[in-house]
Amino acid sequence: MVECTKERPNKANTEKIVECTKERANEAKGKGKETANEAKEEAKGKGKETANEAKETANAVKERTPKMSEPTRLSVQQELERTDFLQQTGEKVVNIAQSAVDSVKSKLGIGGERNK
Repeated sequence: MVECTKERPNKANTEKIVECTKERANEAKGKGKETANEAKEEAKGKGKETANEAKETANAVKERTPKMSEPTRLSVQQELERTDFLQQTGEKVVNIAQSAVDSVKSKLGIGGERNK
């Protein structure tokens, strides 16, 4: 380990200052890696904990909820299909509107790189 100096840099101590700076940078790098690894491990633990809590909650709901009757299940399925249809329709409308905007921009010459 190089002993660091607080002297002003000059020809005589430049190498010493460079070595000291490199050592400090490596120490900081090591501490950064340690901190990152600690954070990573903590996140893994919390992720597993959250997943377990979610599973427990789902199981509790499953146990407390009686089996759906056939008409209820069909009603839920129809509602999901309707929601999916509406989402797809909304996406199509957005795409049509974006195409119209791009077309107008192109005709006005303000379309950016897409229209070059």
